Amino acid sequence: MTDSDRRGDIGADPGSADTVPTFRAPAPEDQSQKDHLPPPPKPAAFKGFTHSACEYYPCHPGVRRAFNCLFCYCPLIERECPGPYQLFTDARGTPRKDCSACRLPHDGIAPSWTFIQRWLHAPAFGGQPQSRARIRALSQALRPPVSE
Repeated sequence: MTDSDRRGDIGADPGSADTVPTFRAPAPEDQSQKDHLPPPPKPAAFKGFTHSACEYYPCHPGVRRAFNCLFCYCPLIERECPGPYQLFTDARGTPRKDCSACRLPHDGIAPSWTFIQRWLHAPAFGGQPQSRARIRALSQALRPPVSE
């Protein structure tokens, strides 16, 4: 057994007791590479974008603020939500939501993000027509707690 084995040196050559693992610092970045990098994202850029080159844009008329295309397919389709929807029955007899009249997930980048995040905690869609009383109760339940 060599001294290296007894000391437990990582990466040491078993044939040499004097070999010590070396670590190299990363090479400094080349300035020409930095010139070709995209600018850093704006704060909260992940909350949405507008894809004005889309062949369906604008897919929901009446949006008054920056159109948010992040929720092109609304994640609330399987949740109870306050958006205006109509019920229809699919070929299997299952009630579904037609949300084509809803603008809530598209109306403004930050407001639509906040709206979706809040309503993702709503219960699953139960196949019932909208009820103001049920939506009001859900809205109260989903409100963030007031900090003291």
